[in-house]
Amino acid sequence: METQIYICELESIKQLRSNYKTIGELINELSQSEIILSDTLIAGFGSHFSLINDLNSYYNECMRLLNRADLMLDISLYNRDMKQINVYLSNKSTIEEPRRFKKNVFIQDGCRLGSNCELENCWLGENCRLGSNVKLTNSIVWPNSRIGSNSTINACLIGFGVYVSSNVRICENCLFGDGVKVR
Repeated sequence: METQIYICELESIKQLRSNYKTIGELINELSQSEIILSDTLIAGFGSHFSLINDLNSYYNECMRLLNRADLMLDISLYNRDMKQINVYLSNKSTIEEPRRFKKNVFIQDGCRLGSNCELENCWLGENCRLGSNVKLTNSIVWPNSRIGSNSTINACLIGFGVYVSSNVRICENCLFGDGVKVR
């Protein structure tokens, strides 16, 4: 998947910057460079540069990526729900109907979602499991996590292999590290 996000070590930026007065000039030059970007630019859309240096900036950039109107994915791997805004579902995931995906939803391979799940502004990593009637908004769930039926989660980062039992309500701005169990 070409996300048009380019990651570079800070030291490399400092070395490149010696030829430019500002980071803005460097970014402008990089965004116009056919050598660096070659075939990655889509006509009418520019590149995406951002600094991710903490969990808050990671979360914000993931949400910005989900909001991109020009996000292009390999259609052999992902179905785009044309009735919704930026809803991408892996062909290798199981999603029970009915479902309520509002906008900006990205579901990777091997996910299983029960019926009546409501998702908005969410990124689900590989092999996640959501029970029925889960409401998930403004959240990122990393691979192999489980969220039980009738649970509600808003504006959270859920780490690898986290288990959230059924009937749990999690308030905003929570971070769950890898392997945590919430009962």
